[in-house]
Amino acid sequence: MRSTIRLFTLLAAMTGSAAAALWASLNYTVVAFASVTALIMGGTQNPLVGYGPLAQSNTFVNKYLGLVTDNYISYSVPADTTVNRVAVYTPEEFWPAYGAMTFDASVAGGVANLKTCLTAASKCPRNEAFGIPASGDSFVVFGYSQSGRIVTDVKRDLIGQYSGTGWQGAPDASFMVVGNPDRPNGGLLERFAGLWIPFADITFDGATPTNSCDREGCHLPTIDVAYQYDGFADFPSHPLNLLADLNAILGLMNHGSYPDHPLTEAVNQGTVGDTTYYMIPATTLPLLEPLKWLLPAPVMAALDVPLRTIIEMGYDRSAGAGTPVTSQWLRFSPVRDLITIGIAVATGIDDALVQLTGNPAFRPLGTTPAGMYGVPEFKFSDLFPKASPQPIAAPKADVPSSAATGAELAARDADVVADAPATVSAGTVTDPARQRGAPEPSADSGGAVVDTAAKPPAPADETPSAPADHGAGTTPDDGAGETKDDPTGAEADGKGGIADDNGTTDPATDPSAGKGDAAAGDQNSAGEQNTVAGDKPDTQPGHAESAEHADGAQ
Repeated sequence: MRSTIRLFTLLAAMTGSAAAALWASLNYTVVAFASVTALIMGGTQNPLVGYGPLAQSNTFVNKYLGLVTDNYISYSVPADTTVNRVAVYTPEEFWPAYGAMTFDASVAGGVANLKTCLTAASKCPRNEAFGIPASGDSFVVFGYSQSGRIVTDVKRDLIGQYSGTGWQGAPDASFMVVGNPDRPNGGLLERFAGLWIPFADITFDGATPTNSCDREGCHLPTIDVAYQYDGFADFPSHPLNLLADLNAILGLMNHGSYPDHPLTEAVNQGTVGDTTYYMIPATTLPLLEPLKWLLPAPVMAALDVPLRTIIEMGYDRSAGAGTPVTSQWLRFSPVRDLITIGIAVATGIDDALVQLTGNPAFRPLGTTPAGMYGVPEFKFSDLFPKASPQPIAAPKADVPSSAATGAELAARDADVVADAPATVSAGTVTDPARQRGAPEPSADSGGAVVDTAAKPPAPADETPSAPADHGAGTTPDDGAGETKDDPTGAEADGKGGIADDNGTTDPATDPSAGKGDAAAGDQNSAGEQNTVAGDKPDTQPGHAESAEHADGAQ
């Protein structure tokens, strides 16, 4: 009895231990998949550490990490994900304004530190009052302003290292950048790509790459957020628009406010490659920002739309946020621009009247409320009704150089129709032009019916040199007339032509039904035309994107 009890006790202990081990394993797996390490960097003047020429307090750093996590990173990870916040040290100096390091030197130091955090986690240069990355972590890298440039350089290096050899050893990382000076369409370092300012040591290095995708997916998914008219991330593409330039310079006042704007305020601009682009709309033009406390709302509304429209003439929004766009110095469309501005003035008047009356429907000039980019550019084509598309005539078969005269052809066609059988079974078409999808002659030319099963004609901008290939096969050199079966059933097996509604055989599709041939036939001694298969022409066709914090200049 005692031995039995001992046996059951031992079994229970073993079972409990196994269950505990299994539970611990499952729990570890869940935690591993429900956590992510956020490598958070600051912007210019914000190294996130308490030492160096730009030392910051841990109170500031903690607040900054909280805003970034709540307003940005939390939207890029699954719900209920635990975020391990790591304050990565990057110099963030910008001589002569901030610190002793030039811009390029500061960026180089930040690139080295971020790479260490991604590949040698325990050695990550960081503010030790906060989190520490662990080997094998899933990373979300956050870059802001100057550290957006750091992200750009690190991402370039990772793509260059792993895209050719495979991504098996690459870090599990995604990126978020705000106020990115390397934004493809808007970033200052892309607008003047290739420029280098020697005394300040600033290299304009071009756009943040988007090409980490392959057949397996995108390995470095990225989110890029810009504040509209931020002079670092949304600079005009037409710098000769001085009003747009001034507005972008004044827009730098918003460059330090990104942490205070949650991603939910931004407008999705689409995805290019591995990157999704967002823009936070400017509710008030930076140009008008100093006046909004002085001028009444109706006056602000009347001024905003025309000014915003003129400023937007300095941007190329049509290219998309993810397309690299450098500076474009020429823009000449005075008539169209004047009409657009006139529409914008009228729209501003209607907006002012809406403000005065409080009635959104009161727009006596009949304008439509403008969007975040002002009034759309006027197009002369909008003045004219769009014509309904007309059917394009199918290309005609090539006429061989040895063809008979018009009179002879008419006589031949009449002879073929007269001699045609009353009914014809489906069969393969033996006429070379017909095999290649050539259209049937019209009823006016011989009473034949146009084949509606023919291949659609080429687009209007294409001029085929020969009829479109129907896929029915080729004409053999010996003139035997063998073709492949037509899946539509419109063509038959070589024993007949195609009959119209009256049972008349099409002479263009069945030379054997009559005595005529596409080429002029040889005359025999009785004067009858003799169809010779080998005389048929081979007409082959041609083939076709504020909480308070001392951010400073980011």
